[in-house]
Amino acid sequence: MNLIGCWKNCKQNQSCEPAFGHKQRNEAKLTLSSRQAYNRPIFYDSDMINPDAKRVVRIQLRLTLLAMLVGLVVAEAPLNAAMSVLLGGLCAIIPALVYIRIAGTLQRGDPAAIMRSHYRAAAAKFILTLLLFGGVLLFFKDLSVPGLFGGFIAATSAYWFGLLIKN
Repeated sequence: MNLIGCWKNCKQNQSCEPAFGHKQRNEAKLTLSSRQAYNRPIFYDSDMINPDAKRVVRIQLRLTLLAMLVGLVVAEAPLNAAMSVLLGGLCAIIPALVYIRIAGTLQRGDPAAIMRSHYRAAAAKFILTLLLFGGVLLFFKDLSVPGLFGGFIAATSAYWFGLLIKN
């Protein structure tokens, strides 16, 4: 039995004594090492990531795609505007995924440690957002700046829609 199988058995309050010596869930103290925590996918297990965070990222993706469609219909250069909107949306979505990754690794424990992980995640999100905007503005010359910021605003408005939409 591997560590994941043991975790699932302990979660269901079953014994995994032959492999790890745990008799009950309360006696098992399972933690992911830093290497295991960073080698897993972003949405590894529904118990590990807050479902509200998944919902907000999905809303961000949908709003970015909707803004791209609007850009295709309304703009004078539709492909340029759609690409700009996509890049603006990605400037919001990628830092949100990094925030989830950093803040989601520590969910229970010392409140001060949880708060520090959220501060680290917010700082990483802010810096990554600045770097992504700088990179997009530096490397993409045929960019529609209103489309870029429109895509970013559309994606970041998902936080407000996430509060309004429960399912």
